Amino acid sequence: MNKCVLSISATAILLAACGTTSAPQGQSPSYQAGVSDLVGARGSSFDDEIRRRGFIDKRGYQASGRAVSIWYNPSTRQCVEAVVAEGRVQAINPVAEGNCR
Repeated sequence: MNKCVLSISATAILLAACGTTSAPQGQSPSYQAGVSDLVGARGSSFDDEIRRRGFIDKRGYQASGRAVSIWYNPSTRQCVEAVVAEGRVQAINPVAEGNCR
């Protein structure tokens, strides 16, 4: 195996073990570390925790029986969409910053 490939593979494994991954395009590297741990959280405690992390609730709506809310963090300029179903956060996805205006 090529040493360069081995080095890259080892780095990827170490980063994965540390929970660090590349951020989605247009999002800061803190995206994954900043909110991904909230997936699975109870919907009732999610709002307080994401606010504690500096996010502002921009709007919410219902879609296909799920509650969807848009959150913006002005410090990191992160815009995320949180999907809550059956009382728990099912997904937190990055969305374009323009969706948070």
